[in-house]
Amino acid sequence: MELTNETFAPLRVLIDELARCGVRHAVAAPGSRNAPITYCLADRDDIKTWTVLDERSAGFFALGLAKSTGEPVVVTCSSGTAAANLHPAVIEADHAGVPLIVLTADRPPELRDVGAGQAIDQIKLFGSSVRWFVEAGNHPLGEQTLRHFRALGCRVVAEATGSNPGPIHVNLPLREPLAPAPQELGELEASEAAGGRAGGAPWTAPSRPERTGALPDELAAAKRPLIVVGEQNTPGLAEAIATYSERTGTPVLADALSQLRRERFAGQSAIVCAYDLILRDAVVREHLAPDFVLRIGETPTSKPLRSWLEGLACPQVVMDPRGVWHDPTRTAARISSHDPLAAFTIADGTASRASAAPSWSSAWEVIERAAQTAAGNALSAEPFPFEPAIYRSVLNGLDAGATVFVSSSMPIRDVESYAPPGRFDVRYLANRGANGIDGVISSALGAAAPFNCDRVILFTGDLALLYDASALGAAKQLGIEITIVCVDNDGGGIFSFLPIAEHASHFEQRIAAPSGADIEAIVKAYGWDYSSPTDPAALNTAAARPGVVHLRTERAANKTAHDRVVAHVIDAVSAALTETGALH
Repeated sequence: MELTNETFAPLRVLIDELARCGVRHAVAAPGSRNAPITYCLADRDDIKTWTVLDERSAGFFALGLAKSTGEPVVVTCSSGTAAANLHPAVIEADHAGVPLIVLTADRPPELRDVGAGQAIDQIKLFGSSVRWFVEAGNHPLGEQTLRHFRALGCRVVAEATGSNPGPIHVNLPLREPLAPAPQELGELEASEAAGGRAGGAPWTAPSRPERTGALPDELAAAKRPLIVVGEQNTPGLAEAIATYSERTGTPVLADALSQLRRERFAGQSAIVCAYDLILRDAVVREHLAPDFVLRIGETPTSKPLRSWLEGLACPQVVMDPRGVWHDPTRTAARISSHDPLAAFTIADGTASRASAAPSWSSAWEVIERAAQTAAGNALSAEPFPFEPAIYRSVLNGLDAGATVFVSSSMPIRDVESYAPPGRFDVRYLANRGANGIDGVISSALGAAAPFNCDRVILFTGDLALLYDASALGAAKQLGIEITIVCVDNDGGGIFSFLPIAEHASHFEQRIAAPSGADIEAIVKAYGWDYSSPTDPAALNTAAARPGVVHLRTERAANKTAHDRVVAHVIDAVSAALTETGALH
């Protein structure tokens, strides 16, 4: 390996080890101090390096890449506030368990705390939001230094992808030269530390978490079992859960982010998608109480579901291979670190048929069908454009598989409530670790970047779009095309559903905070195709191609229409529940 000079040499072997350990993508924000890191990344054929101007956007772009591929992704930036701008994406990666490798350039020790430009305290800059922090050091160049950086690269990947995956922060204090000016390095270039292990092997093989699994014994013994599946992106897990549901008759309450809302699953299993609407009915909550609940992944957003789970008297077990304490309802009898995929795969080979009471499974299937039919009818009866009807129409109009990235706030709640089982294998992604709206366009672009999906559609509101508008420019620069469906209610639409909306004195200007921004002008300024459809047919036509689809709604009318639709669905669910005999 050509080491170049004393600054570049440690970076070259560090990045060589990252590649040997499976890193295939990197995101670089332009800068002088991190130029050596960027050059070393860009010189490699086995790592695709994406350049994003804004560090905040770059962090979320890298986050979307890592979510989309399931692999560790590098993001690098210059020193000072540039590094601080990565913090929101690091926090999201921490909460969501996404392997992000942050390489921040820094001034060397002699330029710290003496008034040098772009020099801030970067030691443990991201606090407890990273799985591991390391100051790489300014060691004199030699074989031991190269060994140190090779071992460091291996450990970084191991820490990022371990049993509790997440972000890693490597701080790299760099001295001149910052340009790739060749320097004579003598025999060092021929050393094993310079060239790495033979055959492309890592210097130190990264550890991999053991994947063991067993479902709780109570699940098979229960007559009224229930599985609740939140956000998860493990390949094969949705299929394994659906197979178990089919074999045993166990109903599954499936968040859109669970990847279980697919017609091929719903056609063979008791997959319940409308639980958020169904559980608003007091009779359902009382008469369809389970005797055991297994919860997989993050707890879904739905307040009716969380409230119901909190009030259940039966045992509940949370299963998460990371072993994190995700129990906002504070009702879990156990938190299991067993791997759900391994557990369901084993169970699918041994589970007895129809262990659940047939009436239990059939009751959930009947009310799910009633809720879906009622929701479809009620949504179509509302004047266009109605926010949840927009998302449902676009999802029903998909003619091929797609990745749907959903913004936090109202879009994710409307999708959770109203997204039906899809005709194709639609994949849902979202930044639900910390539930923020920042960086959503950047993350969607990152999800599209590796081209491992047919197309990407982003559902977002006006505030989230404005918050991350600079990413529109990055998309054009990088040649990434996605479809953005922006529901514009001129402010924070979700606040109209909260108790604060009943106190009007400061609500409009201080809470809802309408921006008054001209979204059409902003979109066109960045060179994006723009459309503003006026009916469902035009919406589906516009959503079938890249560009921004802009739909203006009114917050108060949207809240009133939501209430009408929910009431219609509850009536239908109550009637269906009576027909099942569950009340007798």
